[in-house]
Amino acid sequence: MSALPEWPAPTETPTLAGDRVHVWQVALGCSDRVAAGLSRALGPAELARAEAFRFDTDRHDFVVRRGVLRRVLAGYHGCAPGELTYTHTPFGQPVLCGPGNAAGLRFSVSSSAGWALIAVARDRAVGVDLERVEPRRADDDLATRFFAPGEVEQLAKLKGQVRVRAFFDCWTRKEAYIKARGEGLSLALDSFGVPVQADRADGLLWSSEGLGEVDRWAMEALPCGSDYAGCVVGEGRGWTLDLWRWSLG
Repeated sequence: MSALPEWPAPTETPTLAGDRVHVWQVALGCSDRVAAGLSRALGPAELARAEAFRFDTDRHDFVVRRGVLRRVLAGYHGCAPGELTYTHTPFGQPVLCGPGNAAGLRFSVSSSAGWALIAVARDRAVGVDLERVEPRRADDDLATRFFAPGEVEQLAKLKGQVRVRAFFDCWTRKEAYIKARGEGLSLALDSFGVPVQADRADGLLWSSEGLGEVDRWAMEALPCGSDYAGCVVGEGRGWTLDLWRWSLG
């Protein structure tokens, strides 16, 4: 398993102010003993989903991902992980209800090839995406099917590894935005445009909904090394990003 660059590990839960967005990196490959400990905080619906996985690795990763998510959110709220309860939007996105909802916590989770990212904000929609950079997936047909025409044209001008990297940078930016919107694939991937070049991940370039939608969001590329691409999108402008590593011991 390739590793992400190591982000700092806080000694205690950092303060999550309204003008901050926190993203946590989580290595999912912990021991079964650690995973079993995390599973004790999961709710009945989460445990049922875990048991539905066919492969042990997928089940393990789901338990760790959901277990750490509960610990992260509980740390901000000051409650026990098992006290948090979730509901789901009409598009299937999990949201906090009960104590976590009262704290205004919004979150997004993404995982790929043994790693997960958890983005958290207060009273601010947020979305995060992480993808393993795999050249075989960066094909022209996929870009043509899901990217906006301008993005496809920009990718066509690039070659080799530069093009592969740009493909995944573009992909994670679009996915993070869709997750922040919370509407799933009901929002067409070609109805908005994002920067393709790696050094221009500041926000949407255009949207079929107009300039107001463009101004509503900001995005930042995440330092995930050469083997992964990552992006976080947050509602509003002027927020500051903090990166943290969750240690499972």
